[in-house]
Amino acid sequence: MQRIDVTARMRRLRAPAVLLWVAICAYALFFSAFTIQRHATLNTSAADLSHISQPMWNTVHGRFLERTLGAVQAPRAAEHLELILLPLSLVYLVWPDVRAMLIIQSIALAIGALPVFWIARRTFRGLTETGQEGAARDSVRAEWLALAFSVAYLLSPPLQAANVAGFHADPFAVAPLLFAFWYGTERRWRPMWFWAVLVMAARENLPALTAMLGLFLVFSDPDLKASLRRRPLRRRKPDLTDTNSAAFHGLVLFLVSVAWFAIATFAIVAPLARQYYGTDGPISLSNRFMASGGSGASPVAALFTLLREPGRLDYLLDLLRSVGWLPLVAPEYLVLGLPVFVANVLSRMPGQFSGELQYSAPLAPALVIAAIYGARRLQRIIERQVPVRLSPMFTNTSAVAALGAAWLLLWVGGAQVERGWTPLARPFQWPELTAHHRTLDRLLVQIPADAAVSASPAVHPHVAHRETVHVFPVVAQATHVLIDVAGVTGMDPNDVKAQVERLIGAEGFGVADAADGFILLAKGETNRALPPDFLTFVRADVPQPAIATDIRFGPGLR
Repeated sequence: MQRIDVTARMRRLRAPAVLLWVAICAYALFFSAFTIQRHATLNTSAADLSHISQPMWNTVHGRFLERTLGAVQAPRAAEHLELILLPLSLVYLVWPDVRAMLIIQSIALAIGALPVFWIARRTFRGLTETGQEGAARDSVRAEWLALAFSVAYLLSPPLQAANVAGFHADPFAVAPLLFAFWYGTERRWRPMWFWAVLVMAARENLPALTAMLGLFLVFSDPDLKASLRRRPLRRRKPDLTDTNSAAFHGLVLFLVSVAWFAIATFAIVAPLARQYYGTDGPISLSNRFMASGGSGASPVAALFTLLREPGRLDYLLDLLRSVGWLPLVAPEYLVLGLPVFVANVLSRMPGQFSGELQYSAPLAPALVIAAIYGARRLQRIIERQVPVRLSPMFTNTSAVAALGAAWLLLWVGGAQVERGWTPLARPFQWPELTAHHRTLDRLLVQIPADAAVSASPAVHPHVAHRETVHVFPVVAQATHVLIDVAGVTGMDPNDVKAQVERLIGAEGFGVADAADGFILLAKGETNRALPPDFLTFVRADVPQPAIATDIRFGPGLR
């Protein structure tokens, strides 16, 4: 009987872990398929899919992070320093297709649910029950609570929004930051440093997050905590020379992070930005933050005026709603994401505080960690206030845990319905692959692999794996121009028409092919007329109306 009980207990313990991997795989498979479908249906764009994929492709062909910027070739580091792209670019040696990056990005975000599970399981273990049976119930309860927080992480709308917003380096900092927190709080320093370095390599601004993690480790050092609790005359300082202490590694991590942030931002990105963009410093700092001068208001007054704007406050509220408001009970853990949150909420670029792009992805670790510790703190408060044992098998601790998980998942589910990117979301639509999208393949095979190309924004990612590829209407040295006039061109239709006529007339281009709204122009082609197939995108699928009606407009139009 004892063996049967142990076996049953082990099955209960394994079930949450199995469900965790099911959820991770489901997320990775769904978002890989969804983002690939969005790409196939021209729902991706030059910014920011091919603007990052092209430098990676150029890197494996001997041109270090080089991309086409306007009419010139420029280093990607003129905009952002994303060293994480270097190892990722090696994938293109095996499969030189941008869809590979969409898959890898989905997997990278999905795997973050694993450290979330570990952190939550550790936090909720060893609560109040004693004895062998109590410890078994405690382990089971901790596993299921940990699963609830992992599911909440995977259903986070800001995380999913980053997943579908093309391809960026920011999402590749999410799981590493969670792993770094886990190993740092476990005092396992080597793996912590490995994951922290990956965070710092993701983008030049993200060492600010590892700097916050370093400060957290310093102030979580047991000796420092003990010294702060003692009377001033008896206070003992933490030993910062102890290479195995949290204070030592936290301080070193803080200093390394600050140093790398300064070097990457001001010694590498800033000079290149001045050269290629003409800004005073990094474009992420020069173009996105408002100066306080000129209005007569003090910087503090200008700040409060800025924060009163509805979109910025809504951004904060949406972030907290996505984790059931639980971080408010443990706000000190939110400091892990404070630099990115401040940068987002103070930006004058609405997309940065919309929650709909990649900018909020690095906040996911801080939000879910704060939610975990907030839930644990709230649980302790309730247990002290209501010390009642409901039954031998269903204790007060179990009841609070069940209610807490339900509260979390209700808020997470509501956020998913309103702003998510899964079939659970109210606005969700699976992109439909139409004959128009399939027509693009016919034109792509006619462009030589080594040709310089100019393409409209949505077509751009499909031709980005070449040394030079401009965003139409920039043509520069391109020998081929591919435009989807039925889609997003970023121009007025009349301007597109005038630009095409100019290319065919004065620039020596001719019509190589055209169909269903796509135009492929090639240098040296003699044909200047668009074929009838070009106009199929404006023709009705059913040429004859269901009900024929004789209508006249004025004296001459029938």
